[in-house]
Amino acid sequence: MDERVLIPRSPIAELIRQQFHPYFEVTELAKPLGVSPNEKSAVFYDHGLDVKQLSQPERILDLCTGSGCIAIALATRFVDALVDAIDI
Repeated sequence: MDERVLIPRSPIAELIRQQFHPYFEVTELAKPLGVSPNEKSAVFYDHGLDVKQLSQPERILDLCTGSGCIAIALATRFVDALVDAIDI
C-alpha cells in the first residue's frame, strides 16, 4: 500500500474528550455516535457563552449543524428540550 494515502486517525471518543469537553459536559452518550467536533465548538468560548450556566430551554434550533455535535451536546445537557438540527 502506498504510504502517501494513509491518513492518521483519532478515535472519536478522544476527539470529543480533547476538543469538545471544555465547552460542554459531554457524557458517555455522545461518544459512540460518530460525531466530530469542528470550529463551531469554539464559538461558544469566543462569545463568552457559559452553557453550563444557562437555564432549561424548551426548544433549541441548531442551524447549519454540520456534524451535529453541538446539537448532540445540547440535547445531552438539556434533556427536556426539543432539539432541532438542520443542515443543507
